[in-house]
Amino acid sequence: MPDPETSPVPATNDGASNTAIGSSDPSISINQPSRVVAQISGVSPTDAVRALRLGWMVAEVRGRLRPDAPTVGSKAPEQAGSSLLLAAADERTPAERQIEAAKILAAMAHDIHVDLPIKRLTNQSAEFPGEIQGASDALKYLVCGLITARNPRFKISETLQVPLPVQDDSTAQDWWDRFATFIWAWDQVIQDELAAGEFGTASAYQLGRGLAETYWALDPGRIPPAADPDSWGFLLGENRVHAYALLLQRLRPVIGTLTAVGIAASVTAWGKVALNPHGYKDPEIALSEQTLVWRDLLLTGRDPTTLVDSQVLAKAARRIRPLLKAFSWELALGVIAAVVLGLSAFHHSQLTGTVGAVLGVFGLTTSALAARTKAMLQTVGTRVREEIYEDVVVVAIQNLPKPLDGSGVNIKVLLNTASHPLGQRRRS
Repeated sequence: MPDPETSPVPATNDGASNTAIGSSDPSISINQPSRVVAQISGVSPTDAVRALRLGWMVAEVRGRLRPDAPTVGSKAPEQAGSSLLLAAADERTPAERQIEAAKILAAMAHDIHVDLPIKRLTNQSAEFPGEIQGASDALKYLVCGLITARNPRFKISETLQVPLPVQDDSTAQDWWDRFATFIWAWDQVIQDELAAGEFGTASAYQLGRGLAETYWALDPGRIPPAADPDSWGFLLGENRVHAYALLLQRLRPVIGTLTAVGIAASVTAWGKVALNPHGYKDPEIALSEQTLVWRDLLLTGRDPTTLVDSQVLAKAARRIRPLLKAFSWELALGVIAAVVLGLSAFHHSQLTGTVGAVLGVFGLTTSALAARTKAMLQTVGTRVREEIYEDVVVVAIQNLPKPLDGSGVNIKVLLNTASHPLGQRRRS
């Protein structure tokens, strides 16, 4: 049986080419999912978010219950107090957060229909009492046993709604090993189940789980290029960064172009940081903040343009030279089209009449040319607007650590159209 600790993000298995999805329809809003392409791809935006969140929670639950669980940015007390704070996350102990995450994952598994019988999970049937039949009950049973083994004073079986009291004197390490193996086995069945459903659902699950793992599975002390699955070099290595880009490309029609392009660029930038994380100041803190940005964009549908300062956007809009260089042919055609449109307005002129007569021989009318000209102008305007937004959003999404003493690289990655899977959008 493969080791659950070394299981990477698997290849997508939704049953179609990674390049099968794309849209250049100028009528589609800058970061709005394409309804037409979403129907072709199968998964709806709502179902994609549900699968993204499920994958994210699988990684988060496992990460919170790790023996060396990350605690960056945690303000929670070791023991619950009597006061009620405004933010629930700031008043809960690490154990309470673990319980909360497990309950959320169990509820989501039931809602998304992946609360599967444990007999379908590899080598798991013999690990549980007969009263435990489903995966969510198995999850709560293991979480209860693990937390209790680490802190015997906790009595949480009723809180987790475990079907029966946990009566097992196994060590905390034994409980963790059983839990990690269970999560690995359940993850495999979840992916198979989702892959058999609507196209793109399994990709959404893999993307959510993979991005969450960059923080929740990371041991910041690991020095690349270690092959350990909790190292910088593995979680943000070249293979996984490329896998994230392919998943984002596939899901772009349902999560939005700017979100997909911006996250892909930020992941690429973090891949560069991962080559030498110790050359940066507090990279694990910056990564925790970066994953929160990814989570908000993917799980809550936050508009990425809200991350951009209005002054930065206004400054970018005033930069004419890059736009002229990027859209020289389109702008030239736009000017020509505008001239033709202007001439068509003076349809009584002899010149326009002569041109109209000649074109009429070929079945072209003045009104048809005017309509085509308007469409061309709208297309050019949309692409110019997308170009401006894309560049500023790509930079705004990135939350990179500062280099130390010049030993690192101050990276702000923009997608390279020649080498990045999502870079082709500009010419698609």
